[in-house]
Amino acid sequence: MEGGERIGTVLAILLGILKWIGIILGGLLALILLIVLLICLVPIRYRIKARVSEGVKAKGDITWLLHLIHVTLAAINAQILCKVKALGICLKKLHLGNWGDEEETAEADDASEPEDTGKTEEKKAGQKADEKEEPAGKEEAAAPDGKEKASSKKKDKYEALFQALDEREKKKEEARAKAERGETEEASSDDPSKKTSEKLQELLDKVSEFWDDEKNRDAVALIERQLLRLGKHVVPTHFLLEGEIGLKDPAATGQLVGKIYRFYPLYGDHIRVNGVFDRQTVNLYTELKGRLRLGIFVEIALRLLLNKRCRTWLKQLLKKDKKDKKGKPDKTENTGKAEKTAETGKPDKTEKRDKPDKSGKTEKKPNKKSGRK
Repeated sequence: MEGGERIGTVLAILLGILKWIGIILGGLLALILLIVLLICLVPIRYRIKARVSEGVKAKGDITWLLHLIHVTLAAINAQILCKVKALGICLKKLHLGNWGDEEETAEADDASEPEDTGKTEEKKAGQKADEKEEPAGKEEAAAPDGKEKASSKKKDKYEALFQALDEREKKKEEARAKAERGETEEASSDDPSKKTSEKLQELLDKVSEFWDDEKNRDAVALIERQLLRLGKHVVPTHFLLEGEIGLKDPAATGQLVGKIYRFYPLYGDHIRVNGVFDRQTVNLYTELKGRLRLGIFVEIALRLLLNKRCRTWLKQLLKKDKKDKKGKPDKTENTGKAEKTAETGKPDKTEKRDKPDKSGKTEKKPNKKSGRK
């Protein structure tokens, strides 16, 4: 009886250990499943505000899971700042750099200063003495000069902005004129932009072949449905654009306002932009709100991969890319051999060549083992 009781106690202990191991593993699996569901189903919300008047000021907020994680991006006074929060606690602050050329202008001003500091100090001392001797009335008269300088700086900013916009419009018009004439600029073979354009053209050709094939009608219909669904999901749920804009050329102002109002069917009265044709001005305010669910991206990818036609087309694309990479000859080996021969002045021993005879025939070396020629 004692031996049976011992076996029973041992079995009970083993079953208890296995039970607790199963509970821990089940809890871990449930936790992993919960985290995956939260990542896929809980949306990432974003909100962007921006104002363009004398300068550009913008702020963006990205939140997830009831502000459990909150990322803030701000562009203030030509500086980009980033702040990361979790549970309301600031984890990290980042200064991503300057947005503009303020540092370059400051360095240029410092470089333009004269090296002789002694002369400058004497001039400053003389100016201070003259300021003390001047009456109070002249100090009051100097106040409007400061205002004029500030207004001139604002005008300079506006002029620089308008010049950049005019240059863009001119470049676009020149490109259109060249396209109409049929003139194309020939880029060199080593130009990376040409290589990327060629790759894009090849990809577009492959997509058009797949799209035009009658066998792929079901796959094409599936892709169209999924792309439409993705577009509806990505489009911001709230959009606002209001203000006024006026360029140097009234015709350019009208064209720009017309391009903006192309989005009127989507957002309606949320677009309120007035064109100003008698002066140059920019005063715009915009606001965006939206959300993105990672689960929708995963679902669309799975739907496309489960379709046989889409899967075979992707395999063909990947195989062609691998073949193109393997088909290119390795130039490093040839260049290495050429460098060795140039250094030593002797051909490589691995390359055995038959020496021609006087009659023009090649003599084969006899085999030492067999003795045959």
